[in-house]
Amino acid sequence: MQNIKSVDYIVTAKHYGGSGRGYIRKMQQQLHRERGIAVTIKDLDQEPTGAPVMARIWQGQWIADCCNAGCFVDPNEPIFFCFQCGNRSNGSKPRPVIFPPEAERKEIERLLLERPVDDYVGLTDLERAGMAKALLAKEVEEEPGKRVLTLPLTRSWEPHETVDDLRKQQEEPIGKWRKELREGKHGIQ
Repeated sequence: MQNIKSVDYIVTAKHYGGSGRGYIRKMQQQLHRERGIAVTIKDLDQEPTGAPVMARIWQGQWIADCCNAGCFVDPNEPIFFCFQCGNRSNGSKPRPVIFPPEAERKEIERLLLERPVDDYVGLTDLERAGMAKALLAKEVEEEPGKRVLTLPLTRSWEPHETVDDLRKQQEEPIGKWRKELREGKHGIQ
């Protein structure tokens, strides 16, 4: 049996629509075609304006949130449109997206891609990334001496997490997993 290669990049809006704006246009057209909803987007070809949103990585995909709804974003074209509220508070205009500086962003992506996932389900890389299940977990104490939580080591990152935070989260579980792989404990050689 041949090993299946996991998705080895962080998915962005460009993977869904060719570019950040392409993704927004594609979603606008899809909502109109499938649900009969005409979404007004003003000044899509202009620079985004208004209060910026923070980018984050969820399940190996760059997204930003508004109205508790995440939409895909791209660090090479930091533009955001919410298809939950239609950016009404911003006059239906796209908003800017804040990403970490490029060197930090690339290190965040590199570290997250070290985390092994089961992304066997899905017909495309995009489906596989979104449905991936973490193969490792990290034990975390709620407070010193309190209950220990076992949390999945997903390919996710929040803006408050530093590169060092990510390293600390995964150092022990990934080190143990790699050792077990070398010893043949997972049936993969």
